Amino acid sequence: MQDLTSLSRKIAGRAQSRILLLLAAGTLVLLVLAWLGRDVGDEIKALEAWIAGFGILGPLVFAGVVVVLTSLFVPSTLLSAAAGALFGLGLGTLAMSAGVIVGAAVDYWVARKLLRNHVAGMLQRHPRRRAIQHAVQQGGLRLQFILRLIPINAVSVSYVLGANGVRFLTFLLATMGLIPGLFVQVYFGYMATHITKTVANVATSSTLHHVITIGGFLVCLVIMISIGRMAHRALKEAEAETNDGGQVL
Repeated sequence: MQDLTSLSRKIAGRAQSRILLLLAAGTLVLLVLAWLGRDVGDEIKALEAWIAGFGILGPLVFAGVVVVLTSLFVPSTLLSAAAGALFGLGLGTLAMSAGVIVGAAVDYWVARKLLRNHVAGMLQRHPRRRAIQHAVQQGGLRLQFILRLIPINAVSVSYVLGANGVRFLTFLLATMGLIPGLFVQVYFGYMATHITKTVANVATSSTLHHVITIGGFLVCLVIMISIGRMAHRALKEAEAETNDGGQVL
């Protein structure tokens, strides 16, 4: 489990750097959108009408696209931001979560039935990913859930778990740990659209609404940093329990 703890420590540091980088990049994107927003009012209205024309089929089709693209290692951050922009915070999170979880289930079965030997070879070449395998062998739902909370590539984790033959129900329950991160990413897309629509005079909102929307996103970022630190501590505790001969539940 030492490799796993070393991995989680590295990830915890990278997670904070990544969040700060995303915050800086996000700020730049919002400034660009605010500048361009004055000229895209008609386009926004047309896009909203087009999406509304699909009804419930729109989010379902989007979720299906997410299943395919995430399995091809397309970053979920881009897809989540698109979901927030197209469907709003609630429906966007639901569509994105459904697509990612179904995609993870597909990856699990592909790895279990077709890619077991390939994944084993990959683990030999990448010791850090082998640490995930150690966690699977030593622990159960708790460790799998923690692995979903920290920013490790979700598709790689699904392949490793599937190739190791973990119980599918346990695997599926652990994927719920992906939802907090997806929510934050969807929130960014929702916030960007909100600002663009306001600048383009497509929608009018009070100053309080702006403060709540942007402030809520910043709060979410702080929460994600805290979750990363908690996950790191939990992995260290799991290592100590395993080294003492205890069973990780």
